[in-house]
Amino acid sequence: MRIYRPQRRNADGTETPYQKFYCELRTTDGRIKRVPGFADKRLTESLGRNVQRLIDCRASGETLPQDTAKWIENLPQQTTEVLARWGLLAGSTLAAGKALGEHLADWECGMMAKGMTRKHAMTMHNHALRIFTACNAKFLADIRPGDVQSAIAAQKTSGLSLQTCNHLTKAVKAFTRWACRDGRLQTDPLAHLTKFNTALDRRHDRRGLTALEAESIIQAAETGPAILGMDGHSRAMLYRTALGTGFRAAELRSLTPESFNLDGQPPTITIRAAYSKHRRQDVQPIRRDLADTLRTFIAGKAAGTPVFAMPAKAFKLMQADCKAAGVAYCDDSVRYADFHSWRHSFISSLAKANVGVKLAQTLARHSDPKLTLNTYTHVGLFDTAAALESLPGMVPQAEKQTAMALKTGTNDLPVSAVALPGQTDTNRGALYGALLCDKSKRTVASGSANAEKGASEAKPQELRQTSMAVGGYLHCARRESNLQPSASEADALSN
Repeated sequence: MRIYRPQRRNADGTETPYQKFYCELRTTDGRIKRVPGFADKRLTESLGRNVQRLIDCRASGETLPQDTAKWIENLPQQTTEVLARWGLLAGSTLAAGKALGEHLADWECGMMAKGMTRKHAMTMHNHALRIFTACNAKFLADIRPGDVQSAIAAQKTSGLSLQTCNHLTKAVKAFTRWACRDGRLQTDPLAHLTKFNTALDRRHDRRGLTALEAESIIQAAETGPAILGMDGHSRAMLYRTALGTGFRAAELRSLTPESFNLDGQPPTITIRAAYSKHRRQDVQPIRRDLADTLRTFIAGKAAGTPVFAMPAKAFKLMQADCKAAGVAYCDDSVRYADFHSWRHSFISSLAKANVGVKLAQTLARHSDPKLTLNTYTHVGLFDTAAALESLPGMVPQAEKQTAMALKTGTNDLPVSAVALPGQTDTNRGALYGALLCDKSKRTVASGSANAEKGASEAKPQELRQTSMAVGGYLHCARRESNLQPSASEADALSN
């Protein structure tokens, strides 16, 4: 190790010493390294001894002594960066001395580099900065779960909804996960930070529209005046497209005449990746009747111009048209019929049409089927009642046995069903008993040991006709009661 102060040559030929001393060391691979020290030579010598100890510990694989680790935490940022370039410090140690605002800026740039919109990246950055400022965190080491949880709870106390507080929690947790993946943190301090139960504080729940409500709103828009610069016919076509595709407001604003392929098999509408929520191009099939309606509407639109001139606040359109149609914008359950309700209605209609979960998820363009089923699918009382009606009947077993006895005439019970041709109520029970229970009256194969001599040959044609008549009656009885034939009936009919 060598401590020295370099000299700077001036223009007049004189030399001026540097303000700081430098420490020159030799690494384990034989290379000579120089690290800037301090204006005090004694402090620079102490720096050189600690750096040499750090080199020896890294070479031997031993754990750093506690005093050396504490010394590293208090190093100037310039010295820390030099040691990190030498490979003596981990990235987390280097990041420890960097201001938290710089890490947040790097995180925002990383989100945009992954394809997120600038608006979303800025929102996440501002949410995290809001919480870290509230808990007075200036460096990564200042992020503690207790302080962060208290800062979020303070936001809830100030009047924010639980859903908004969960957005704040999501942002800070996403930042610390990114810092761990990027090597800036060794462990995630907010890994066990939990979210609130939003079911306890719902501020703006949406509902799906019934078919009657949707038709009423569309008709009210068709015949209504212009609202926020959008005429009634355009609003009606906008609502029909939203109901038939489930597109979001921003996606509908992005549609141009080039987005529509109405003559395809099937007809489709394409959302460009820049306007899709998951940043992928979406090609959505639509019904033929909607395509025929849109063809006339788009005919006069100039290429490259928006098909729907929607205002920034689309919910105001729904408020006005719901009022004109007599549909409650906010129902008794405090659920709103804003513009996004068209998407809820589209996905709910898929569920009511018994569309499979995978198909519904694909048409909704969701990454998680739980979002499709739990958030966007709304099932009403009439839907559940109709589902119950599709179940098989639940008749008690005793009633089933009674119905079987009455319709077959067995168990010594009279038959109260329709009489056979030429039979009366007094003798048709005896006939059924003879046919079903008395084997001596059945037609058996000639030469059988159980056949009475001449019994099967006496009137074979008459017996066959009678058996056919009884079989037809039992068949009708089974169709009325929806019962399967008993073993005795099956044996009688087969013989």
